[in-house]
Amino acid sequence: MELASGICQYVTVRALRCARASTLAPVTYTSMGWSIPIGFFWFGDVPTWIVLASSALMVVATALALRAGTLRHQPAQGNAMPAARG
Repeated sequence: MELASGICQYVTVRALRCARASTLAPVTYTSMGWSIPIGFFWFGDVPTWIVLASSALMVVATALALRAGTLRHQPAQGNAMPAARG
């Protein structure tokens, strides 16, 4: 378990070096989604429909937040400045 925790910490730090924290923040909420299959396979815990619905909502919200962050950092089409003449 300690090895898995260490790997997760390492991967998180590497991700923060490559992207803005505001872009990665929504992704941290997906850890709640990972708890569903882990709880089911390791502990036999069957999720209720409320848990599944809220997890689906979390996945959609994370995808929208990541898409908004990606679109925000792209240059606008057709707004390129003309080259200086001289």
